[in-house]
Amino acid sequence: MYYLRYAYHCPLLNLHANLQCWQSPRWLLRRAVAAAKIENPDQKHLSNVYYIKAFKALRKLRNTKLQAARDLFRIDHELRAEMAIQTQHRPFIELFTKARNRRALFASLTCMIFQQVSR
Repeated sequence: MYYLRYAYHCPLLNLHANLQCWQSPRWLLRRAVAAAKIENPDQKHLSNVYYIKAFKALRKLRNTKLQAARDLFRIDHELRAEMAIQTQHRPFIELFTKARNRRALFASLTCMIFQQVSR
């Protein structure tokens, strides 16, 4: 009976911790790159807003502004390269069309089935 009145402490601590966390710089930059592709001129400024937020988040993680700027540049460059690769390849289709991927899929599915069947 006494322990029920303390049951709300964990959710409140979790809520407080979630509100104190800042956004991931990588997620913010991904949003900035997506906002830069928007053709609506009224929403083009969102890209700059996300870059500023990402820089502020990196500034909290790094010692100097130079290190934060370096990391911002690297993350942005890597995201643009990833997006270029993703537009060229279709990973789900390649799972079945390429023999190497097909064999790896078959092996992993076989292991998963045997794991479920075994006791």
